[in-house]
Amino acid sequence: MSKNALEFILAEYEKRGGLLDQFDFEFRNYLFLYAGPYFGYVCEKAEDGLEDYDTEHEYGWSSFEEFLDDTMTEVGMTFREVLAALPAEAVYDLE
Repeated sequence: MSKNALEFILAEYEKRGGLLDQFDFEFRNYLFLYAGPYFGYVCEKAEDGLEDYDTEHEYGWSSFEEFLDDTMTEVGMTFREVLAALPAEAVYDLE
């Protein structure tokens, strides 16, 4: 069983042959959507808990490793660090 979200995502990535279509997580009042091979979006949570699209920031990578090592500008941590700080249960809508 995965101890944190990073271990969970890496296990799913391997199990699915490197094909993760989508997953979401929340961190420090930000919502993150991994939207297919090497694209993602971050936005602040609005007062109603949904996405505030006015704050949306798009990310793009050329590999899954590049995604993990990229800094999530909003929090000053890499996505690898963010996922390692979250429990496995924090990842949702995994496809």
